[in-house]
Amino acid sequence: MGTVVQDSGLTPAQMHAVEVIGHSGQLRMKELAEQMGLTTGTITLMVDRLEKHGAAERKPHKKDRRSILVVLTKKGEKLFEEHHKLHEKLT
Repeated sequence: MGTVVQDSGLTPAQMHAVEVIGHSGQLRMKELAEQMGLTTGTITLMVDRLEKHGAAERKPHKKDRRSILVVLTKKGEKLFEEHHKLHEKLT
């Protein structure tokens, strides 16, 4: 039996990003970088990969045209829920 991360095809860092976004609902790229302790450049690459996996997508911020929001797709929400359930079982 594999784990949620192994079965998803995502790296542990990418799964952590899904978890952070899932708890917040949506985050600006800069906010995601700050919460994960990474640079915005690293987050840009990570979000690119999450988009390729179909787990997240970028959306324009409605009030701030300079900001891009990262949100989970349906697939990303499912991964988040499965990962969250695993965490609950472990604690």
